[in-house]
Amino acid sequence: AYIRRLEGEAVVVVLNSNRSPVKLSLTVKGHLEEGAHVHDVWEGTSLSVYGGKLEALHVPGRSGAVLVAEEGTVS
Repeated sequence: AYIRRLEGEAVVVVLNSNRSPVKLSLTVKGHLEEGAHVHDVWEGTSLSVYGGKLEALHVPGRSGAVLVAEEGTVS
């Protein structure tokens, strides 16, 4: 996983090379503000940052997730 930030915008990219789906807890403290909302552009789902983490992030097997943070929620 990696985070790219530019001029107040942030995108989180997560890749899963395994054949099986995974559920992750991803630490984003220092990158996204507490309570920030991110939208998965491929799945159409949303997650929020709590305790500096994105919890229960579902990534299908041999796929990925591209999460875009709402404007104004980048640390």
